[in-house]
Amino acid sequence: MVRRLLISLLTVTALASTTACSNETSPAAPSAEADVTTALRRADLPEGAFRDRAEELAQEWLDNNIMTGDARLDAGSLEGRLSKSALQTFVKKQAAERLTGSEMPFDDVATESLPFADAVIKDVARVVALDGFVFADNPENTGLIEKDVREVLAFLGDTRTLDVAKVKGTTVDVDNDPERRFAVTAWVFVNRETKAFAWFFAREGTI
Repeated sequence: MVRRLLISLLTVTALASTTACSNETSPAAPSAEADVTTALRRADLPEGAFRDRAEELAQEWLDNNIMTGDARLDAGSLEGRLSKSALQTFVKKQAAERLTGSEMPFDDVATESLPFADAVIKDVARVVALDGFVFADNPENTGLIEKDVREVLAFLGDTRTLDVAKVKGTTVDVDNDPERRFAVTAWVFVNRETKAFAWFFAREGTI
């Protein structure tokens, strides 16, 4: 009788141990949904001088561009965890969405992180002027765009707090020249303390 009770007790203990082990959960693998939730997201700037001036200049760029290129600027605030890779993904996403709005592909895409430097500002101004506005390559034309770029970036504050990401690629303008690949370039400058950003975009066009 005692032997039977011992055997029954051992059996119950073993079953309880097996059940406890089966209820333990292992760490879940990262999911695509997790990647989405950690991506940087654009938010509007609060009302004020920065928002007003950025919107004004963006409209001026749109109104003054009579060529087939595309020159855009935007300013806002970033939500999410800021990192070099996240900023590269953001600038690529913004450029792709701009092209998608015009039903254009975004191919040959390459992104990079850049240290803030005066040379970067000049690069933005030159590419936007020559590709986006299809201006002639001279100091007067690039100087006009550089003035706008510097004015917007001044709202971001201390340049030592700025991170920069750049994306380059190509697209096809089916309506104007379906046989040619056109350059696409965009930059984002973000203040890593306030997360305010400025974004500049240029799609090459023709006269």
